Amino acid sequence: MKIYLLANPNSGDKSALEKYEKLIQIYPEIDFKLYITTKVDDEKNQISAILSSYNKNEDAILVIGGDGTLSKVLSHLPKDIPFAYYPSGSGNDFARSLKINHIDNIILAIKRKQKQVINVINYNNGIIINSLDFGFAAKVISFSETSPLKTILGKVKLGKLVYPLYGIVSLFCTPTATVFLETEQEKLTLSNIFFLSFANSRYFGGGIVVWPNASPFGTNIDCVYFEDEGLMKNVKTLLAILFKKHQNTTAINHKVFKKVTITSIKENIVQVDGEVIETNQLSLCCEQREIYL
Repeated sequence: MKIYLLANPNSGDKSALEKYEKLIQIYPEIDFKLYITTKVDDEKNQISAILSSYNKNEDAILVIGGDGTLSKVLSHLPKDIPFAYYPSGSGNDFARSLKINHIDNIILAIKRKQKQVINVINYNNGIIINSLDFGFAAKVISFSETSPLKTILGKVKLGKLVYPLYGIVSLFCTPTATVFLETEQEKLTLSNIFFLSFANSRYFGGGIVVWPNASPFGTNIDCVYFEDEGLMKNVKTLLAILFKKHQNTTAINHKVFKKVTITSIKENIVQVDGEVIETNQLSLCCEQREIYL
């Protein structure tokens, strides 16, 4: 058996290569083929290199990196090819949703060819494994990704602290958005939105619950949003999300979609699995993938 291991050495706590070294020591009977991302958005090149010799009947693909790394890998990996994942990022929300925490269990699942079907979100530019966010959450990630503080904290394994720090900063920026949603059944206008998330996973932002019933094993896109009502009310609603009280407040709205198109008059900052893009149109739909689990 060959396991093609795609590692991002710069994700999160930068432990991907250390995890690889442990794997080859613990499992000498497995032929690990290491592929390393060497620059931003290098996942496409590495997947192309892997697929040039990958045998679907005998081999497996294991990704070690953060949520952003995995979403980029799945954006280029054919959807009929199963994958395995071991987290080394800052937030690791995908692994948290699927309760992935022991590499031994992952290797055992690969050996047994034990796979489960999960739901991801297909969008214009690729695959979403956790969430796509406008407004507050997008601003937090935008601040975090451009800040040297994340790198500094990451070196001492405190990278998660960057999100609450910039969460406080973002409260005072009033990052709002107005978007238009269109499905086969309805058209909606969401005005002056402070928080807007489209998720197929339960968590985002390093363990914060997007929606209590959201699950990668479901077949829906959960949409959660609330309007800007001023600093104090925004804080109160965010605290309801933080403490999993989503359904105890009328401020938070929830909808479920199979497919939805999102447009806006101007380009907005949007975060996708920890990565920041700017766009004024997105089309989302559910897509099934297989993971060794």
